[in-house]
Amino acid sequence: MMLLLLIALDTLTVAVADFENLGGIEESYANAFPSMLTTSLSKYEGIKVLERESLRKALEEFRIQTLSGIDPDAFRKLGDWLGADGIVTGSFTVIDGAIRVDARLIDTKTGIVLTGVSYTSGNKEQIPDSIASLITSSLHMDESKGEGTVEIYFRLTYSPLATGKIFHQIVRLYIDGVYMGTSPPVRDVNKWVKIFALKLKPDRNYRIKLEHGYVEKGKWLGPYDMQPETFNISLKPGEIHTIKYEFVKGGIKDFFKFINR
Repeated sequence: MMLLLLIALDTLTVAVADFENLGGIEESYANAFPSMLTTSLSKYEGIKVLERESLRKALEEFRIQTLSGIDPDAFRKLGDWLGADGIVTGSFTVIDGAIRVDARLIDTKTGIVLTGVSYTSGNKEQIPDSIASLITSSLHMDESKGEGTVEIYFRLTYSPLATGKIFHQIVRLYIDGVYMGTSPPVRDVNKWVKIFALKLKPDRNYRIKLEHGYVEKGKWLGPYDMQPETFNISLKPGEIHTIKYEFVKGGIKDFFKFINR
């Protein structure tokens, strides 16, 4: 379990957003899953789940197509509009024939990723109840220690000696093995781009994985030929932890280079 949700509320009001289909999941199941998870979460005392139609209207109001990669201010606006304390979102993928679901609960007041859970099963009917159970079991009454911010910047760098084409790239972020979202496509060369900004609970270490992919029509096409190394960070209360790295199209070979992590 990635994080502890620290709440001082009698009732937690949440909305369940669409989950991103990373491949291999039938669209009918992906489309139905948020409604099934809404039903599963509604069974728990102390949790009020908003109707899906309310979230749909809110996303239309703010012209948000996906929650992946949006900034904390957007979550605050959604939360105020909905009257929601948190939004549940996540992703699906298939591993060895089984469905893996990564889910995260985001505090709409702060944009903090409060909890992240993963569940893998070959029985897709039991997944909504299992995810709901994992989320609710991570709720602990305690005093919040505050928050820390992680900002990730990426640059495509074309060196003077390079030849050939440098491909646009798109990035998936995983923290402690839980999928956190996909960046917008990075197309500009020799320009720093902020690809992620998120708030996390401080006073602990996090394992960061940045998976790069090719882009087709603005979406993930498939994994890139090479990948940056996975690494750990330590986050302190009030800290803005900046990660900067680049993909260098070199004269002899291409490589990833971290400026700061």
